[in-house]
Amino acid sequence: MDCQIAAIRRCSGGNLRIETPDGHYWLSPDEVRLILFFGDTVPLRQNGGIIDGEARAYPHKCHEGRWVVIQTAHYTFNLIDTAFKAVAKGEWVAAPLSTTQRVAP
Repeated sequence: MDCQIAAIRRCSGGNLRIETPDGHYWLSPDEVRLILFFGDTVPLRQNGGIIDGEARAYPHKCHEGRWVVIQTAHYTFNLIDTAFKAVAKGEWVAAPLSTTQRVAP
């Protein structure tokens, strides 16, 4: 597995910045609520507000519990939902993302 450094951070206004090898993506507070409370899939925005059709975030249930999955054009990352919530609430400054796979370019 190709181990890459990726993280999610809380920024001003409650926005979340997702830092990946593919670039930086953003989630607004409304998009975070859609993921956590309604289980919706949301597209990720890159700098300048451009929506990357290949990038999305969504909740996922598995035998370990609930996860938030961040999918970009080349990588899929997982973050346990309690860590996602802690960053979104400002309790944590940042949280690392686990790489689950690398998609061939």
